[in-house]
Amino acid sequence: MSKKGSILICSVLISVLVFGCVKPVTHPASVLPSVSELPETSETEVVSEDDSWKPVMRDAVLDAMKEYWGWVQQDSDIMTQGEFTEDKFYKEARFELAYIDDDDIPELFVQPSGSGVWGIGCCILSVKDGKTNKYDIGWSDFVEYIPRSDRIVLMHGMHMPHQEIVYKWSTEEELGSGTYYEPGWYDGQDRSFEGEEYEYRWNDESVSEADYNANRKEVFDGESRTLGEGDLKGFADILVYLNSSQSTENYEMDEETAIAYLDVILNDPDGLYETYNTGRMKYGLLKINDDDLPELVVYRLLMDQFGCEKVDVYTSKDGKAVNLPLKTGYTGISWAKSYYERKDYIYIEHCHEAIYDESQGFEYCPVFDNNQPNLMKWNISYPLGYDTGKEADYDKLVEDIKCTSDGVEISNEEFSASLDALHLGAGKPIADECMGFAESVERITRNISSERTDDVRSTIK
Repeated sequence: MSKKGSILICSVLISVLVFGCVKPVTHPASVLPSVSELPETSETEVVSEDDSWKPVMRDAVLDAMKEYWGWVQQDSDIMTQGEFTEDKFYKEARFELAYIDDDDIPELFVQPSGSGVWGIGCCILSVKDGKTNKYDIGWSDFVEYIPRSDRIVLMHGMHMPHQEIVYKWSTEEELGSGTYYEPGWYDGQDRSFEGEEYEYRWNDESVSEADYNANRKEVFDGESRTLGEGDLKGFADILVYLNSSQSTENYEMDEETAIAYLDVILNDPDGLYETYNTGRMKYGLLKINDDDLPELVVYRLLMDQFGCEKVDVYTSKDGKAVNLPLKTGYTGISWAKSYYERKDYIYIEHCHEAIYDESQGFEYCPVFDNNQPNLMKWNISYPLGYDTGKEADYDKLVEDIKCTSDGVEISNEEFSASLDALHLGAGKPIADECMGFAESVERITRNISSERTDDVRSTIK
């Protein structure tokens, strides 16, 4: 860890914060410079035409977020209580580009979802000579900078004393440090400052407020900004922004399709899975029919006790994601197990949801072409006495096997012949082919050029 990342470490977590790092309590206005309004021309506009730094920064963002998400997962209480899921963690993360030094490559402030809540801090990513540096910031710290001045101030103000250290960003050189105490402060450990005025120290020497401000101004003079309060981007659009002109040469899909699929993953426009624990969500880009465009599969685990699975299949039409209702012949508890690549079929297993019912079956369900047969086979075993409401006798069962094609009953031999005629081959497990939220967003955004960043941002609510 660099010098910037190690000097400020949180001591006790006493505040819950949904976004961002914790700011210090109010101090005299004369101590800190005011944060200026953003200029009409955003400082995040990249001046250099060379965007070779972008893929390097993009990979660094993915690595940093994966690291932070790993920290959250280590807390078993958080995970078992369902307070955080991968979807929620990545959807609520925010990112800000900032020109701290005077070159044409911006630094990137990474603010994980729940930073401060679970003891997670923030970080600043910087690319120099094709390599990335990561500077960790404590969860109770925040950073001010003067654009293109090569100066930052790391502030730690969650507990007394308030502390701030001025650095030269490019060299990590410490230019000065100050602390100040509020009147009547108490640190929770029977130590308090009983004075009626603020107490100031600069470079470990007691100074007046005026001298404190003068010393600070010598090393940090100008209109400053606070990281986390500027032009914030979400996880998906920062990845799109960081696509270089070379990084989208090998398209899996066109840009309109990619943006439409992102809208499904980020916003659930059809409201299909908002009532379910999103931690059980997975997403796949599967080629179900015979064109070259992958379909988006939203895979969800419905009930833990049964392990039941359901899929929704989206395809792209006229730049929009269209949900394809499966031509399934059953509405009970289902397991969407496999799909047949480029054959337009999904294999689904079923069981009846009645308490005493042991019925089960499977079907081969077409996705696109309703002219193709829906083949279903049932193995039904009803406990004796079920229909009359009497206690079931599981030693005596009535067994029956039924086969249907589009709801019309056929023989077992006709079922086998119809299935053979489809030439489906081996199916691919849907669950194994699907990805988590971060991986699916990362993969889809690679198909969108950085010029479309604003179009992606419009999907963030």
